[in-house]
Amino acid sequence: MSLDSDSSRAGRGGIDRALPRLHVVTSDTVISADPFVDRAHLILEAGGSGVALQLRAPGASGRDLYRLAESLAPVARRSGSTLLVSDRIDVARTAGAHGAHLPGHGLGVTDARTVWPEALLGVSVHSAEEAGAALGADYLTAGTLFESGSHPGRPGAGLERLHEVRAAVPDTPLLGIGGVDPERARAVRAAGGFGVAVISAVWGPAATGEGARFPSADEMEERVRTLLEAVGTPPGPTAPGPVPGPDGAPALD
Repeated sequence: MSLDSDSSRAGRGGIDRALPRLHVVTSDTVISADPFVDRAHLILEAGGSGVALQLRAPGASGRDLYRLAESLAPVARRSGSTLLVSDRIDVARTAGAHGAHLPGHGLGVTDARTVWPEALLGVSVHSAEEAGAALGADYLTAGTLFESGSHPGRPGAGLERLHEVRAAVPDTPLLGIGGVDPERARAVRAAGGFGVAVISAVWGPAATGEGARFPSADEMEERVRTLLEAVGTPPGPTAPGPVPGPDGAPALD
């Protein structure tokens, strides 16, 4: 089956669901801005099965991440969207998320599968070598492709990074990340990427702490819909998919 097909499935451990082409990533400043929860609900509902929300906040405690993930999981279930928690697989599993996104320096895919066999697992990579070490992941985010507001002054590697990673792991869906806007999202898809992961393109100034302001609700919904169209996914909710239930183990602080 072609990895470029909308019928590509994610969750090698048992979650049968299509991998979203658009992943919206948070940051410490994003989750601290008001009203984050309302805006997160909007993204999940507007994107439906075409969007994944990756709850990432390196400065937040496990307790705070758990509370946020637990409040967002029912919305993801109802809208058919996907909820992931970055790094904290314990939080993701206990809160009822679909899976976790693992940083390159974090828990390995093999160990994560041992902890949570049915999880949807992604890994951040910045080279072909790192991609090769992440075998078994359901998808990879490859970057940083372009200079971004969240990493000012750091030049992007360009689409060549995507080509290098794809050559190393041709059977794994790749998402381009770093300075991606709708035009660049189309370029990522044309270069063979499965989809994109974005921060500022949806969250606006709140992503970089510049006043910690979100765009209006209408503008954010339009941003999501424009990005979905750029990656080739019709916007809008679909029938909800299964969400793994908590296993009762407490999340770590």
